[in-house]
Amino acid sequence: VMMHFVGISLTGKGMSPENIFFTMERNMKCGIGLCGHCQLGTEFLCKDGPVFPLSKIGPLMAVNEL
Repeated sequence: VMMHFVGISLTGKGMSPENIFFTMERNMKCGIGLCGHCQLGTEFLCKDGPVFPLSKIGPLMAVNEL
């Protein structure tokens, strides 16, 4: 929730979503994207991240309990 509102605040101050980065740490089991434990929407944090620009994960941050 905090990261969602920080993203809204920073874009409101004129920062580009491509220049705002968040680290989306989750517990990982396999580390290669097979188990799905670290999946966030369509992204696998172990192999696609864990650092993402707001432009890529912004819509996912608006989904409750994702």
